[in-house]
Amino acid sequence: MIRVGVGHPFVVVSTRDAVEGGSELMGIGDKFDALKDKAKDALGDHGDKVDQGIDKAGDFADEKTGGKYSDQVDQGQQKAKEGLDRFSQR
Repeated sequence: MIRVGVGHPFVVVSTRDAVEGGSELMGIGDKFDALKDKAKDALGDHGDKVDQGIDKAGDFADEKTGGKYSDQVDQGQQKAKEGLDRFSQR
């Protein structure tokens, strides 16, 4: 089971949920593709929440480090958002 989401409630995704009406004989690759599609759908439906979570995590890191690594944190936030954008477009 994989938990996807930021804050509460989590979107719980399992291979059983992802394979709607699928056969038990599906290969691991098929199950992974179905799970990936479910994650993309969740990201598409809740992308704004994910972005908010990335921002909140960056703000938390800045607060805990006294802003010492602010440039690196900002860069990490940007890379995370770009990666999620690429993932959701595939």
